[in-house]
Amino acid sequence: MVTLVGPGGVGKTRLAIRLAAQLADRGDFPDDVALVSLIGVADRSLSVVRRLLQVLGVPDNDDEVAAHAALADRLAGRDMLLIIDNCEHVSETVREVLPTLFGASPGLRVLTTSRDYLELPGEHLLVVPPLPNHATTVDGAVSAAVQLLIDRAAARDAHIDPADPDAAMLCGPALLDGSPADIELAAGCLDVLTLRGIVEKLGADPLAMLKPMGRSRHRSQRTIRDVSYNLLDTNERRLWAVLAVFRGHFHPEMAEHVCERLGFDRDDVATGVATLVQRSILVREMCRGHRRVRMQEPVRRYGLGLVLEDLSQSRISAAHAEYFAERARQAATEWYGPGELDWMRELGQDSPNIDAAVEYLLSGPDTVAAGLQMVVNLAHTRVDIFDGQLREARARIGAALDAHARFHPGVTTPTQVSAVALGAWLGYLQGRSDTGQALLGQARELQTAVGGPPPHALVLAEGSALWLVGERSQETDAVEALDLAAEIAACSATRGEQSMAALFATMATAFGGGDHATAITRAHDYLAVTEKTGAEWAISWALFAVAVTEHGHGQSNRSIAALRRALTMQQRMGDSWGAAWSVWLAGVIAASSRESGTAAQLLGAARTMRRGIGTDIGGLHPWLRMENAAMAVCLAHLGPDVLRQHTEGGQKLSLDKAVESGLSLLASLSTGEPLEHPGGLTNREQQAVELLANNMKDRKIAEVMGVSVRTVETHLANARKKLQVNDRTALLEAWRNLANPS
Repeated sequence: MVTLVGPGGVGKTRLAIRLAAQLADRGDFPDDVALVSLIGVADRSLSVVRRLLQVLGVPDNDDEVAAHAALADRLAGRDMLLIIDNCEHVSETVREVLPTLFGASPGLRVLTTSRDYLELPGEHLLVVPPLPNHATTVDGAVSAAVQLLIDRAAARDAHIDPADPDAAMLCGPALLDGSPADIELAAGCLDVLTLRGIVEKLGADPLAMLKPMGRSRHRSQRTIRDVSYNLLDTNERRLWAVLAVFRGHFHPEMAEHVCERLGFDRDDVATGVATLVQRSILVREMCRGHRRVRMQEPVRRYGLGLVLEDLSQSRISAAHAEYFAERARQAATEWYGPGELDWMRELGQDSPNIDAAVEYLLSGPDTVAAGLQMVVNLAHTRVDIFDGQLREARARIGAALDAHARFHPGVTTPTQVSAVALGAWLGYLQGRSDTGQALLGQARELQTAVGGPPPHALVLAEGSALWLVGERSQETDAVEALDLAAEIAACSATRGEQSMAALFATMATAFGGGDHATAITRAHDYLAVTEKTGAEWAISWALFAVAVTEHGHGQSNRSIAALRRALTMQQRMGDSWGAAWSVWLAGVIAASSRESGTAAQLLGAARTMRRGIGTDIGGLHPWLRMENAAMAVCLAHLGPDVLRQHTEGGQKLSLDKAVESGLSLLASLSTGEPLEHPGGLTNREQQAVELLANNMKDRKIAEVMGVSVRTVETHLANARKKLQVNDRTALLEAWRNLANPS
């Protein structure tokens, strides 16, 4: 027995019908494939049995006992598939009837569709998910949800451009969330509304879809959810209304904490969450490697519209916001330590709910101060840096400051100073020196109004400005300012804030703000401190600082070893920010090691990765100087044409491929052996094949490589021999397969 389970309109019935047709055509069940719909059947045993008899072609003129016997007799000894559709409203009766049928016919197989788990012995659950609804797939095609919208619109003589952002918006997680029935209802509205009009209408009233397509039993989004609502008891309905406050994925324990603030018993909530999963109100899904639950957006919007006499929506939102504000405060306190990686990952998973909490707190004069403090705490966790979301972090700070100014004009607080200073610091990290300078000026003005000693965030921003965009003569001043920020944080802030300032002072020293002995000592001392704390993210950056320091002073083996360890940790952690810079440094090291082709490729890959995290190296002067020096070496070795080809090739690498390439380079350099290319090709053989793959003739390859045509022929012949192929076409195919097995 298999049950297709999922929310209303997700496509369970269509999947069952498609399966029935395929199995009937294949002849897998010689005694029949029968589809029984229970729509309109009353929740009585006789009603369900009579519908089964009707579909199976058995006359029904008997009482209940005889009807059951007739059904068992009809199925006895038969090898067949019975598909029973729409069981949720008669689930108790189905649970009573099916064991009798299995007993009468060992060869019987049953497929049911239901919004609820039937919970029968031997039942296998197959959760039917909504359609994938990302704007595009990995290969650039439109998502399945958008394609369904396009197809159903075309059936009504309406054209939708696959690139129209409104199509992705309509089908995406904020509105229809990939629900096939809702997408069909939306397509039906194209008779009277434009696509933009439908998006706007749903934005105003997410449940009021206009009319059904054809004779569909799904009359509107609201009626689809009404069926599920009517199957729940009072406590389950209350829980639906409360949990609708959660956006995206959340852990069931979070539901317990929020509901406890509203007077619910935690054990009752735990049981209720499990029930809502069984009822398909909540769905279990994997989120960043962890199993969590969520409500599909149409289901959540319905829940937000439910009215509870004893709980207002404002009170529910307040409990939700208070819980996540407390999590932000706790994370800011604990992020530097053994659990910091867990905090990074959890806060990344919680981002939709964090945004909802911030929005609520910033919406009123009584809560806006708490909202501003929450935003500052989030900035202190560094989760936005870890995820490469600095632009979003600055936008959140800006929204909080605007809300505070709107509700409390003329009032200046120390929290405002820290918030503006953190915004300036993030701007400098992005290479946005104009933004950083403007915000730093505002922070100084606010600090003058507040008075007293400056907060560590302000001193950190000032020291970072001196280091990243100041003159080389100011590097020593930058180190002193960053050391002062660390001292202030040691007295007035968390260990994490002290560590961040110490890291920046160490980096400034490594990039030239100190002599050789001082830089080496600082880098290794900072690494030792972080390793004692067990703070993995901090350790990876301490290793990066060691790598920069050792590279700058000619200790290539030590530099390579430290960077290799750092990049390995960043790859495992999923640190997009750190990986971008470690790949960059691997390119710099490759240039100094005369691996110019690989260096150019890695530096090209780093450019793409920096775009992904919204950072411009042009505003990071010490880093830019180091990159320019590396590119000059590559240019001298490769010439402009080959340099451009390698750089452009690197820019096309995915993040994973770039990291793997960086690790491969570091592994090769650490052993002193030449880089290992696919099939054991040498660097020159690899380069010749790469240029051949770019449709170059032998003469052009020879010109680019600075060798004779005969030497090119020799390289390509050696490559064919190593890859065991006879001609150049086969050579390219074999080489591409080895380079990218997928």
